[in-house]
Amino acid sequence: MMTKQSSNTTVLLKKLAVIPLLTGFIFLLAERVEAQETIEIEEIVEVLKNSLDDYKIENKYYEADRIKKPHFIKSSKERQEQLIKSLSSLRLVYANLSIEDKKKAKKPIHPHNPYVKLNKNNKVFFKLRSALTEEDKLLIPPPPAGPNASKERILDSVRAYKD
Repeated sequence: MMTKQSSNTTVLLKKLAVIPLLTGFIFLLAERVEAQETIEIEEIVEVLKNSLDDYKIENKYYEADRIKKPHFIKSSKERQEQLIKSLSSLRLVYANLSIEDKKKAKKPIHPHNPYVKLNKNNKVFFKLRSALTEEDKLLIPPPPAGPNASKERILDSVRAYKD
């Protein structure tokens, strides 16, 4: 078979058969890509300018709602959930502020403030900082190790947190 001569017409037909196959594969495997819209830099700057004012207004409403009676720990579950949602959205807006704007705005306060949340025997309870006993102070976990802490300090804080 290797020494047998192929006719020119069969060679030409084989070459012509490849063309429809290639075009079929191109159309079959082609994926349409559309350009994404770009946001103008001026629009981003305008949003950032307004974000500090928006944060201050939202924080003002949150604080007014937070200090209403009864206190967070004595209020209904619905009110507690609503305050926690407000705090979450406020923290998100605060996190997106620039460093200069963060210096101008105050951080959002957790609704259970001035109470401390304590866990003992898988039971959660709240106490005022001024009413904490020495036993209660042991229930407060230590602060986490800093970013430049030694490995020994990190292990100590992990052990203390687990205890």
